[in-house]
Amino acid sequence: MMPARNLKRKGSHSDLGSSRIQFRTPSYDLARHVSDEVLLRIFSYVDEHTLLAASAASRQLYRIASDPQLWRVHYYHRFILPRAARIPGLKLEAEANGQGEPQASAGANAAQGAAAGSSSSSLSDSGSGRLAPTSAAHADARADAEPAEPFKPADPADKSGHPTDYVDWKQQYRLRHNWARGLCEVRQVEVNPINCSLTPVQERRTLVKVVHGIAVTVDLQAGLRAWDLRTQLSIAQTTTETHDGIHLVPTALSLDGQKFEAGILDIMLGFNDGTFGIWRLTISQGKLAVLYRQDKSYVGRLTSVAYSYPYALTAAELGFISLYTFDSPNPEPDADLSHPHVLSSLKSDYSRQPLVLSLRRLKDSAVASIAYSFDTVSGWAIGIQNFDIRPSGCSKPDVITSRVAYTLPADTRGLAAPAHYRPKCPTCANFPDSYLDDDEGGPAKLCYSHPYLLATMPDNTLVLFVVTATEKSFAISNPTRLYGHTSGIADADVTPEGRAVSVSERGDEIRVWDLEGGRRDVSVEVRPRPGRESDDVEGEPASTEAEQRRNWVGTDDQRVTVLSETLDGRESLVTYDFT
Repeated sequence: MMPARNLKRKGSHSDLGSSRIQFRTPSYDLARHVSDEVLLRIFSYVDEHTLLAASAASRQLYRIASDPQLWRVHYYHRFILPRAARIPGLKLEAEANGQGEPQASAGANAAQGAAAGSSSSSLSDSGSGRLAPTSAAHADARADAEPAEPFKPADPADKSGHPTDYVDWKQQYRLRHNWARGLCEVRQVEVNPINCSLTPVQERRTLVKVVHGIAVTVDLQAGLRAWDLRTQLSIAQTTTETHDGIHLVPTALSLDGQKFEAGILDIMLGFNDGTFGIWRLTISQGKLAVLYRQDKSYVGRLTSVAYSYPYALTAAELGFISLYTFDSPNPEPDADLSHPHVLSSLKSDYSRQPLVLSLRRLKDSAVASIAYSFDTVSGWAIGIQNFDIRPSGCSKPDVITSRVAYTLPADTRGLAAPAHYRPKCPTCANFPDSYLDDDEGGPAKLCYSHPYLLATMPDNTLVLFVVTATEKSFAISNPTRLYGHTSGIADADVTPEGRAVSVSERGDEIRVWDLEGGRRDVSVEVRPRPGRESDDVEGEPASTEAEQRRNWVGTDDQRVTVLSETLDGRESLVTYDFT
């Protein structure tokens, strides 16, 4: 009996073992014979984490899980719907109909503006927010879709068949996710590797501007240069010397990206003698050509410039502000600009540094803005003067309407401190932190991208203002303090979309601020991905990080760029890529 029971027990164990073998994962793909349309329907009911996990299983699942229409819904629910719900008086279509979830179509315009700008695709899906497969019947109802074709999910890697308004919603979701978390990769390129610590500060100063992944730098030694931040390579370089061979110190820089889609970027430079010049960068040819160079000026050193063809705006150290226009038709890439004429000029006796200029184009007009700070009896205040420019034809002068708005006075020095005006000097105009005393109030720098006006303060905080400009009103909102920095703020930048970045003068503290969010007092610190920064920053010891000085910060839709300087005067562009 015992041997029989033992045999029976052994047999049962072998049966269990065989049953386990039957339930093991098969070596072939179970989804191989499932149609793409069915898989897309299944994936429309899962969350983002499941999509990412499934995309690693096979090439087929990766292609389907990367379909932009899937990620369009997730993008809307995470980034657009929470903001739309905070808009006063806005009722989403689904809520008005008594449904549980808002329809994705309610935030179509907001999603396009936040992610694609020029995209005309809409977020129209079922009321539950799930994605209906883009079959031939559904695609035929779309304006840009082809007639009935076999169903095939969009492949982001294949850009040959993409329409002009194609939006990679998965890439947009990844980009916004990285911005929200502060996740990025770090790359670095040396723009001034020569030790020039003995050169006067004003002569070795490097000016930087960034637009759409292209960085433009200018300094007295190397001249005007353009860099591709994606490859960290130099695109073009040219000298800024005059026709007589005189090297002038560049003091102001502005970019005009109206023709960037055509591969053209216009650059405006202001110099220490009060003159300015216009250069054109042809990206595909790697060529920098001068379009216009002013011969002489009597207004003093330029501290700020702004350029948006055909208008140019300059601000001089002595308070002279001039608005120019190039009224000739837009020239060819290699042609020169005609001599500009002055539309308006003024002189301010009460404004002081910092001062920032802005030019923005509207549908039928343009707006030139001057944001400045000034002293009051009880402290300091910030003002903005707008010039509304309406072209009236070549034979008639442009119509200009001027409006002024200002904030209420703010007192940061205490009632016992005497009110006095800050002296203006050639050295301190472009270096606010070198002359701003602790007992004096007022911002150290102003950043203005309509409608956001941002001021950096000596107490490690930022002050945010929102500018409202309509046909009947022009006003500046009450200030909002932004806390988060633990050391002195070297520079800041703000975009019209409501994203601001700030960098500390010492150390490696870079913060990203979402000005459109509901919690404006909370920022995200930029955190490079572990193990990535050492691959691109070659030969840079970690111990020297605290010894570097941050002189400038700028941002675009995909990256943050910082100009850092070592103790011996070497300068580098450090790019934090969020893609």
